[in-house]
Amino acid sequence: MLKSNGIKKFGIFAAFPLAVFAIVLFFPFAQGFYLTFTNWDGFEQTAYVGFDNYVKSFKDPVFWSTLTFTFKFVIVSLVAVNVVAFGLALLVT
Repeated sequence: MLKSNGIKKFGIFAAFPLAVFAIVLFFPFAQGFYLTFTNWDGFEQTAYVGFDNYVKSFKDPVFWSTLTFTFKFVIVSLVAVNVVAFGLALLVT
C-alpha cells in the first residue's frame, strides 16, 4: 500500500514538469520535424513534399560548407570552454 501511495505522489509531483516539457520542448520539436517534410514558407498552407527538402539540401554545396563550419565551430568552442574552465579551476585550487 505504501509503494502505491508513493507512486501516486510522485506522479502528481512530476505531472507539471512533464507537461511543461511536452508543451515547451517536445511539441515544437515534433512540429518542426514535420515541417521539414513540407514546402511551408511561413505564411501559406503547407504541402507535403516528402524527402525532397533533404535531397535538395544534400545536393547543395552551401549546405555542406555550412555543416563543416558548424562542426568546426562546435569542436573549437568545446575545447576553448574546457581549457578556460580547467584553467580557472586550477587557479581556484
